[in-house]
Amino acid sequence: MYEGHLRHHFAELNEKRIDRISTATVEGFITAKQAAGVSLPLIKKLMVTLGQVMGYAVRHKMVSHNPVRDAERPRATGTLGEKHEMKILEPCQ
Repeated sequence: MYEGHLRHHFAELNEKRIDRISTATVEGFITAKQAAGVSLPLIKKLMVTLGQVMGYAVRHKMVSHNPVRDAERPRATGTLGEKHEMKILEPCQ
């Protein structure tokens, strides 16, 4: 699964040196994936994969810190003005 993530979803990061990936780069990656219509669960899985790659780089002293840890996590983007009917439960008698 991780290999598939790296092969299919990280093309825009392939040309960057690992020590040049910053928190802003990670947040831009998240924003771009959301704009492209990638589902929130998949984006979260991609962040796990990227976090593991960066964690490996930290352990092997390729970078000083893991920028994924500081990045703001992706959130669901709801539609403003969307209304739902509220159902109120009544006590049993």
